[in-house]
Amino acid sequence: MARPKAKSPKTEPESIEIQFLLHELPTAQHKAGLAGLLLEIDSMIERRDAGLLPAEVEIPKVVERSATGAVIRLGKRSVQDLLDDVYSAEVVEVRSGTRWPNPTPKREEPNPSAGPGEPKRWFVYDVVEPSGLFLRRYMEGDKATWHKLWRDMVWRVQRGRPTTRGPYNARSKREPTTEGQAAWKELVADEKAKAVSGERRTVELASAVMLGVQAINAELVPFEDRADHNLLLHFWPFTARIFVPEAIDADGDRDYRGCGFVLAIPDVSDLTAFCRAYSRFLGDLSTRRRGYRPEDAVISLPAQAPLEFMRHFDDLATRHVIDEGPSRFVAGVEFYHMVPVGQNVKMMAHGRIPPEDRLLTAYAGIRRSCHNPLFLSCSLQAALVDEPWFAELIGPLVERKWKFFVYSTQERNPTPPAMIGFAWDVDRQFRTIRERYHQMKEAEMPVESMGPDVVDSLIYDLVYQYVRERACARSVVDRDDPDWRSKTAEERRDVCSKLFLELRSRNDDDFVRHFTATLGSVPQWLKKPEYLAVTAALMRPYTEEVGSHRPRTRDDIKTLTLLALSAHSRSYKARGDETVPQDTEAEETE
Repeated sequence: MARPKAKSPKTEPESIEIQFLLHELPTAQHKAGLAGLLLEIDSMIERRDAGLLPAEVEIPKVVERSATGAVIRLGKRSVQDLLDDVYSAEVVEVRSGTRWPNPTPKREEPNPSAGPGEPKRWFVYDVVEPSGLFLRRYMEGDKATWHKLWRDMVWRVQRGRPTTRGPYNARSKREPTTEGQAAWKELVADEKAKAVSGERRTVELASAVMLGVQAINAELVPFEDRADHNLLLHFWPFTARIFVPEAIDADGDRDYRGCGFVLAIPDVSDLTAFCRAYSRFLGDLSTRRRGYRPEDAVISLPAQAPLEFMRHFDDLATRHVIDEGPSRFVAGVEFYHMVPVGQNVKMMAHGRIPPEDRLLTAYAGIRRSCHNPLFLSCSLQAALVDEPWFAELIGPLVERKWKFFVYSTQERNPTPPAMIGFAWDVDRQFRTIRERYHQMKEAEMPVESMGPDVVDSLIYDLVYQYVRERACARSVVDRDDPDWRSKTAEERRDVCSKLFLELRSRNDDDFVRHFTATLGSVPQWLKKPEYLAVTAALMRPYTEEVGSHRPRTRDDIKTLTLLALSAHSRSYKARGDETVPQDTEAEETE
């Protein structure tokens, strides 16, 4: 006999209790959304108690919370008030030097202090601006650039199309959002579906609330989610950290305009610990700026965003501001590189970085020692795939202009200001490797057991001997003169640039012949084990071994030689003059 179906309740419930469990949530955006929901509720309670929210505002009740989930009681009014607070917005005036095609300017103002190239008249417009009340508490005053960055992301990535800005437009007029009504209706329908058939109600997903999706894709397959899970997607923007990637263009200028945004979204594994740590994280944001962006938000590679996010948590733990590092409360951090193109937003890159100690330690070292964005990004790419530090540099070295890498003061070919630091960063890396190599030598370790540092250090020294001999011969300077670098500055850079161009255009046996003919044309002092180490690398066309400590190959020697030429072309400054420090191990000031 068939079991009779339960009847659907005819009356709407006054409240609904929903249990959210982290292990049931399908994506990092949902988990970050659950953390954002809890933080938003706490923020609303604090603001209401402080008199910043009307007393009649209803706030969802957190019945239970733990490391693995939360139980939240929601009502029709509390859902509406909650989403009204999330989408709070205000109308502000902005000035533009050009007239917008739409709408009509509010007024026009003269610019009495207009300089060359500046507009002589301002056009004033009223625009709607997201308030982000939860975040604004942490991002006022000197930290206002962080809030502007968040608002810009919302307006250009999440709500890039004007048709998706309805919730903010409504709140700017002090009207309730339709999101509140829709969310409550979906939750009630979900409760009824569970009561009748035990099934869950699904709703359409939109890119306005979840990155990388659309309601229906090109194959007419709909993107759907559970109604209760869909509610969480309104809150992840509060717990995502926003970055702007910078790039070096063909002229060697660094800029982040037009490069879009990178969003780092935490895959929360412990709700209690994350919410506590994230509040401390927001309070610790830096006030330093680069242009109109926060300095700490400018990155060189999209994959750097999760590492920078976790590094900040790790730094807080080191300073005992929070109990433990990021591995305690996140299982990883996802990143999305989103670039607005017209009214569309393209996802240029997406990935996930786990909170591994190896990666965080490597990143901390790279971040501390690398200042040039190109060198930093390539070093970081190599670390992420566990390749040698120089593995990702061969592409830029071969494809970009030589003056980006070999320091040049020529009037026609000067090194762009943004790339001057490249040679310094490379030299610093080589000298670190050289120091490790000499420490192993002092410990009387056999060359065969020293690893790849032997070849890296020897290439640096071989190029050094060649550059010194050739530059001194051209300038008629004694090679043993302690000031030979300052006395042969132009000749030294000319030698480096000439050999750089000669070697980067050669491959395989042609490269080996030219390498040995040039570097071997000056006295080189190598003991037999060192000579055999370099020779073995030159004769090794490839290796089946992987990892950062794999044996060096012929192609590696080419990359290392080009980098060594870059390092030896750099300027040497001490006491304000271009003078040589004691050998290559002394301190320098840029």
